[in-house]
Amino acid sequence: FYSNSYYSDAGNNDRVVIQELLKTVAQSQQLETSTQRDFKVVLLTEVDKLTKDAQHALRRTMEKYMATCRLILCCNSISKIIGPIQSRCLSVRVPAPSIEDICHVLSSVCKKEGLNLPQELAQRLAEKSGRNLRKALLMCESCRVQQYPFSADQDIPEMDWEIYLRETANAIVSQQSPQRLLEVRGRLYELLTHCIPPEIIMKVFKLLTVV
Repeated sequence: FYSNSYYSDAGNNDRVVIQELLKTVAQSQQLETSTQRDFKVVLLTEVDKLTKDAQHALRRTMEKYMATCRLILCCNSISKIIGPIQSRCLSVRVPAPSIEDICHVLSSVCKKEGLNLPQELAQRLAEKSGRNLRKALLMCESCRVQQYPFSADQDIPEMDWEIYLRETANAIVSQQSPQRLLEVRGRLYELLTHCIPPEIIMKVFKLLTVV
């Protein structure tokens, strides 16, 4: 069973989305009962972004459908997961992929897409991504749009939101006034509405301040 549900976009209704999703999976019939296990596996990502109400609902739903479902919960910060859920799960810490791992994935994806990616460019993409595989793939896609065939020394374009955030940081430094405060607040809201996590915004702000 596969369902690509963005429950984190549901806001305060994420509790209902989680309950309905697990209920649907638990009540669905197996296609071939003779070759499949008696339970279904459900993978939930970014669980730490769920509201507290949704996490409590998830805990109750986990117990209700424990006989028919096995859940794999993925998160970036375990400290944002409520204790009752943590106590019912086996915690497995997965480190960020290494530079070599990211290079391998980039080469594999480009090969499947019929693209020839130079190893030097793959190395630069992996290093610039900060060991973030999703970011590395997005930058590789940007390079493909910018120029193909690839060259080992071609420029790696920055993400649009990073440029926008740098401009916002420069605006803060250049002028401190009530009018500029309103402008910056509007720009930050714009980033949030485009699903840029607030912790990422503050992290980049900190790096820009240090530089």
